[in-house]
Amino acid sequence: MSKFFKILSFAFIAGIAVSSASAATYQGTFTAATVDIFDNSTDSGTSFGTGPNGATVVVERGPSTSAAYGKARGELGSNGFLATSGAAAFSAWSDGFTLTGGSGAGELDISVSIHGAITGTEADMAYGLYVSNTPFSVDPETGLNDVNVAAALANATRVLWYVIDDANGSPNVTLTGKLNVTFGQTFYLLSHMGGDVCTRLEDESQAGCTGGSEDFYNSAVFGLTAPTSAAINTLSGHGYAAAVPEPGSVALFVMGLITVSVASRRANRQPDGRASRSHA
Repeated sequence: MSKFFKILSFAFIAGIAVSSASAATYQGTFTAATVDIFDNSTDSGTSFGTGPNGATVVVERGPSTSAAYGKARGELGSNGFLATSGAAAFSAWSDGFTLTGGSGAGELDISVSIHGAITGTEADMAYGLYVSNTPFSVDPETGLNDVNVAAALANATRVLWYVIDDANGSPNVTLTGKLNVTFGQTFYLLSHMGGDVCTRLEDESQAGCTGGSEDFYNSAVFGLTAPTSAAINTLSGHGYAAAVPEPGSVALFVMGLITVSVASRRANRQPDGRASRSHA
């Protein structure tokens, strides 16, 4: 596992929300993407793009002098990234949701279809879906790989997640779960996906970093389904159809119920829940 990905994995374990007091901070509905190149070429560093109203954003860096290359796409309902040896890329989107057409408690079915390809043994990726009663925010001056973990612990709960560590895992999976919400009360979802491919450019001590590549550019398609006779209104106006498993999917993740209630949520609630795996 690369040093860079250990930081990424910690963010997913803790829960992630990016916040800032900056006047340029985008809140509620946004799409974002970041690419980082590890070497010291003129094309190194982080490039960050964001869309405050959910506009699709694409960030592309490289190839650098070491041939490192990364590309990331942020789009409502879908994440995407790809990277070669010596690069990392991240994608995120956020939107607000309100269940209408009833009263009291309601249940939503949620799903995320992840599909891609990995070569080499040093490619890592992680996906996470998070829920909050308050809007997520992102600062275009910061980027996605510099996260405010304290804010995440206070405001977000992890709902679905999947991690591939050192290419140890299937790049084709479908994550499913249920979300208990209250009719008429707005909640917010943040979908975040990213990864990196380790090389010795990143850390000279990692002699085993032989490189590789990963392509999840057309991936992490999110969907949700409302109960019969109910409807889902979104802050962006975007519709989210149920995700359809790819033909190559080999795993199904079934999550427990996650309850979203403004009245019952404590500000310091910790992310919880465990995934159980069954092979298709």
